[in-house]
Amino acid sequence: GGRHQAAWAGMAAVLSWMEDTVGYEWLYARILSVATYAYNALSKIPGLELLTPEPGKSGILSCTIAGLKDDEVVKALNEQHNILIRNIPSTHAIRISTSFYNTEEEIDALVQALSSMKPTS
Repeated sequence: GGRHQAAWAGMAAVLSWMEDTVGYEWLYARILSVATYAYNALSKIPGLELLTPEPGKSGILSCTIAGLKDDEVVKALNEQHNILIRNIPSTHAIRISTSFYNTEEEIDALVQALSSMKPTS
C-alpha cells in the first residue's frame, strides 16, 4: 500500500480554495438557499410528502411520493433525466442532496421530472 500523494495534494488545494477564496459563510448560506428553494418547489408536487420538516443546517431533503417506489424513482431519474439521487430503503424515501454548486435550474428539472412520473399499478 502506498500513499496517493496527488490525491492528498488535490484535496488540500480544494479545501484551501473553499476556505480562503470562497469562504465557509457563503458556502453554508448558498447550501441553505438551494435547499430552501428545493423544499418549496418539491412541496408543490401533488402526492409528494416531504419527510424533512424544513431546510435546516444541511442540504439534504427526503420525501416519498404516493404510488411510486423509491428505487424505481431513483432509477428513472438517472436513466431518463440524468439526475442522480439515492433512495433510503428503510423508509422507502428518496433523498435529495443539494450543495453550493447546484443551481435553481437543476432543482426545476428535478421537480419537472418528478411531476411527470406516473404512479405504478
